[in-house]
Amino acid sequence: MLYETTHTKNHFFSISEYSTPPYNFSWIVEGCLAGMACPSNTSEIRYLVENGIGHLVTLSKDRIPPMDDDSIRNHIKWTVIPVVEFEPPTLDDMKKFIAICKEHQGKSAVGVHCRMGRGRTGVMLACYLVRFHGLSPDKAITEVRLKRPGSIETYQQEVAVKTYHDFLRSTAYKTDS
Repeated sequence: MLYETTHTKNHFFSISEYSTPPYNFSWIVEGCLAGMACPSNTSEIRYLVENGIGHLVTLSKDRIPPMDDDSIRNHIKWTVIPVVEFEPPTLDDMKKFIAICKEHQGKSAVGVHCRMGRGRTGVMLACYLVRFHGLSPDKAITEVRLKRPGSIETYQQEVAVKTYHDFLRSTAYKTDS
């Protein structure tokens, strides 16, 4: 099940408001894609907006960021693609995530998180590198782990990145997904 709010970023929060990065926040591609743990308060969401994140993707239905405030939703799109903890995303989940990234190319950055920003988040980050940077699955996984130690926690999650790579190689979606 996919949940989405379609609010757009109109203007930034007041400079006087305090912002802090979410736990485990880092750019995998500066200004384009960031991974993190679940943002836990509005100051962390504010940080994302102030740093160019235009769309936040949540991979956990149990750990949801505080997106219920209109002053936040008016500045950032939000999509939930629920993936069970320690499990890999499905191919459809990965395709949905990549479609969001493609939609935001050249416009704003995408942020992605699960509970702690390691396993499920790492898979999506690696799939991005496979799709948009042409990395092999092994190189993409290594790159994510170098930038975000502890990422991609299970063998099944590694296989998911390879499955996405194989999907790209075997279909006409190679340039569209």
